[in-house]
Amino acid sequence: MNERIQKYLSTVPVSKQGIIERAFLKEGSPRGAIKAKCLTCSNFDQNEITSCKVVTCPLHAWRPYQKDEK
Repeated sequence: MNERIQKYLSTVPVSKQGIIERAFLKEGSPRGAIKAKCLTCSNFDQNEITSCKVVTCPLHAWRPYQKDEK
């Protein structure tokens, strides 16, 4: 892993480092990569992802932590 990625990972909360690292290393699933992107966009706040209002984001419909709307 290159130095820039390692430096970035040091700024990520420890509980989220695994998902972010797997996305960078292309070891995770596409779903995991979407989760990593949403986490970085929301400053690692799951509640922000749940209530995300950025409907122009191409990943909005696939974001994790959505509430079931039945």
